[in-house]
Amino acid sequence: VDIGAGKGDISLAGAPVGTFEASVGAGELATTLTEAVVPAKVMKIDVGAGKATVILPRSVGYRLSYDVGVGSLKVDGKEITRSKQKDSTIISENFGSAKTVVQIDASVGVGEFNLEFK
Repeated sequence: VDIGAGKGDISLAGAPVGTFEASVGAGELATTLTEAVVPAKVMKIDVGAGKATVILPRSVGYRLSYDVGVGSLKVDGKEITRSKQKDSTIISENFGSAKTVVQIDASVGVGEFNLEFK
């Protein structure tokens, strides 16, 4: 999925997804996933000056690897970093025990990445 200066809302429910890749320039992208369609391999999110939000079910375990330039990264509303962090990782408490897990690779320039739960 590529979003330049627009706005996109994606709700994935149905068949499982192998890999999900998104690039957000100056636009906004919100992606909502159900447990049945959490990517089996990896979610790659690249944010330039825009905003990307991934919404997962609370039952899904995650490993979030990220690089942030001068932008920001939030998990469940809590700001994790605001500018200049490279090669960092956050692992959810339920990653080892969850039935469904996902690897998320986020790269943020001057924009914002949010990981939220429903």
